[in-house]
Amino acid sequence: MRGLRIHPACHGAAAVGMLWAAFVAGCQGGGLGGNPARIVPRPVPYIADVPVPSNFRLVDKMTDDYVSGGVRVVRHEYEGRADAAALRNFYQEQMPQYRWAQISDQNIKGEITLRFEKNNESCTVIIRPASGGGLLGPTTIRVIILPFDRRGRESAPRPPAR
Repeated sequence: MRGLRIHPACHGAAAVGMLWAAFVAGCQGGGLGGNPARIVPRPVPYIADVPVPSNFRLVDKMTDDYVSGGVRVVRHEYEGRADAAALRNFYQEQMPQYRWAQISDQNIKGEITLRFEKNNESCTVIIRPASGGGLLGPTTIRVIILPFDRRGRESAPRPPAR
């Protein structure tokens, strides 16, 4: 018996079919209803007390931070590829390890916003597909750290208007 011969025109269809099967199998862990893949943090984060997934890079042109008088303001943006549900789980698991308490969690039209607090700071993590990224495009993570005061002190009184 001779080997099975495949018509040359069918080679491309077979390759597409195999690629599609591999894609579907790879997405099963992170799709709706599935368990998202586990994400590993960078060994050295960009901000000492905020983890970042190991395959995400800092976007310099969208980033600024400063410390003055013991108060810090941070606006960092990171870009990489990961499932949004996996990133949500990553921050929900990792932030408490840095003593951040989760305050809120929301998903509005595909943009996930997580808010954490520690001492006199709030940290907001925004996870969204990068503009024009599409289904398989990159994802951005925006981290914003701002000071706040829960004591509810009023601001200094204003002088009366003349």
